[in-house]
Amino acid sequence: MKRSLTVPACLLLLSPFIQATELTPGRWTLSMEMEAPGIPENMRTRVQQDCMSADDASDLEASMKNKWKEDNCSNTKLKRNGDTLTWSADCTMPGTSAQTRVSGKMVVHDRKHYTSEMTMKGNNQQMKTRIEGEWAGECEN
Repeated sequence: MKRSLTVPACLLLLSPFIQATELTPGRWTLSMEMEAPGIPENMRTRVQQDCMSADDASDLEASMKNKWKEDNCSNTKLKRNGDTLTWSADCTMPGTSAQTRVSGKMVVHDRKHYTSEMTMKGNNQQMKTRIEGEWAGECEN
């Protein structure tokens, strides 16, 4: 189960800027904390950098919906209330028929800072991920 939850989590975490509202395009530093049974201690926290394009920033809700289609997700729901975006989707694990329910909430503190929480449930297991995103500058080509 550890692998089946980790793969979609990585897919979703690689593009967390898609889940935001009104963020600055560019390079983002993402500090993540994951908790789930079976995740080794050295994998529970990580820091990575991702680049958000101006195109992604222009319509983030549509970008997220497109990402869900690519990840074979259905029953998607997305709601924005001020600076908060909440979502849920049912996704099929790559290479299997296992279904995982993904839900989350993101709060945009300003155009260069957000926090996010995501829960993934499937195969009688659950994984929670917390992300703090901070704008780090222009994207490097």
